[in-house]
Amino acid sequence: MQMKEKGFLGRASFKLKFSDITELTIASILVSKIDNIYSSSIHQIKFSLFDFFPYLGSLEKLSSMLSGKKTVQKDRNSEYLVDVINFILKTDFESNKNSVCLTNFYNEYLDQRFHYLKNGDSMGLSPCIENYSVETNYDLHSYVVSLIPNDFIKIHAQNILKDISLREELFSTFQNKVAELGAGVSYRKQIEFANEYFNERQNETGERSFEFNLKEIKYRHLLSTIEKDGERLTLPQALTTGASERINLPFFMESIGLLDINKFKIVSSPLQIEDIDVVYSINKPAINNKYLAESYGLNAKQRKALTETQLEIYERIYQRIFNNACFVGRPNLEKQFSIIFHWLLKKVSYCIEEPSFIKEKSEKWLACNGEKKYIQMEDDFFLPFLHEKLKDEFGDLISKKPEKFGGEVDLLYSELPLELKVRKNSKEALIDVINEKYLPASQAATYAAMTRLGFVLVLDLPQNTNEITNIDACFKVIEKEIDSNSLKTNIVVCIFYCNLPTPSLAK
Repeated sequence: MQMKEKGFLGRASFKLKFSDITELTIASILVSKIDNIYSSSIHQIKFSLFDFFPYLGSLEKLSSMLSGKKTVQKDRNSEYLVDVINFILKTDFESNKNSVCLTNFYNEYLDQRFHYLKNGDSMGLSPCIENYSVETNYDLHSYVVSLIPNDFIKIHAQNILKDISLREELFSTFQNKVAELGAGVSYRKQIEFANEYFNERQNETGERSFEFNLKEIKYRHLLSTIEKDGERLTLPQALTTGASERINLPFFMESIGLLDINKFKIVSSPLQIEDIDVVYSINKPAINNKYLAESYGLNAKQRKALTETQLEIYERIYQRIFNNACFVGRPNLEKQFSIIFHWLLKKVSYCIEEPSFIKEKSEKWLACNGEKKYIQMEDDFFLPFLHEKLKDEFGDLISKKPEKFGGEVDLLYSELPLELKVRKNSKEALIDVINEKYLPASQAATYAAMTRLGFVLVLDLPQNTNEITNIDACFKVIEKEIDSNSLKTNIVVCIFYCNLPTPSLAK
């Protein structure tokens, strides 16, 4: 006999409603409309229901489409209450269903959202806009919002964090006052699911800018279940993130610098308010984060200085090192890594793009020193070249040939060792021979015994003049396991490739 479902599953309460769109969603859309995020003067931004349904062409057409139309509005909590009563008392009460004029519903709902954005609410939402006015050119209202971008974005970011973490704060408040709080899925777990989706999609397609439907991302609901007489009642656990948090989760990820949201839209019909489909248009990694968030150790200024490809490489390398617990409890080390790797990433890229940076200099040096019986190109050319560049950038944070663990590391940036190598006249691509047995990485790992993080910088002068490379083939992380009881040491190999031919000569 098939179980009769009541409650969350019976009502299909996992479906998103228009009423799950909160003040935070609207404020996030306003962020996307701001051009000068640094401005401290009042700006006016227009908003309407058309921002949710841009495919309909105009607010006038949307207003005409909704004119005279009605729909049924349901309330989840009321439905749950009725289901609990019916389950316990074996009654058959119907939950309240309100027939509403769609135009009035949308106008009243948006009017109320802007009221709370201006005045705040009792649940901790802080006022973030200066004022708003309502325009009634059509049956559907439109709004002119007055805000100060610099203040608005900061307050809105705090509001998102407070909302998304509210249930965790409630747990701390009530854990000693309520006997059984039950389990809940936090926003952190939901972010993991989102990142899994993004990583799988980008690994498959290579996309950096794309659209996704929120339903494509796995979302976990924890439910309480009671079965009796062929019926099953399911209710969401009190501390599990809900539908509104689900919609706002990508906006929270934007506020902490994990991605950019360029557009948010509802792709289902505006006639349907009980089961909506929402789509986000994003950049990942973030390129122009309007929240100026620090993410993956990079601040907004550093991030803006990198190209999309460079950002992708940076985040990939950072994530690999982060997953090996290298930065846990060591924020200073994370900051050192972000600064020096940001610099190296740009210089390695420039080495590929501009032969005059180091390729032509290395060729001249070899031409002058090639007849010598012993050529120490690492110490006599590559080391002074990089030391000068680093010294100009970082001053006393850079030291040359300091003694460390019975040897001399070539360069030291703060705590991070930089070991230098030169490879000449080899036919095999260097990236193909770099593995856990790569000797320079072992040497660098010795110097990185305290930090568990170091670099090998290789000046690569291959013999095959017609072979080309790209920036992805210039970076690799080698993990060195010193013993079975210790955490892994991470060595980032950065290749300064100096044999990129002119396009006409490339194979």
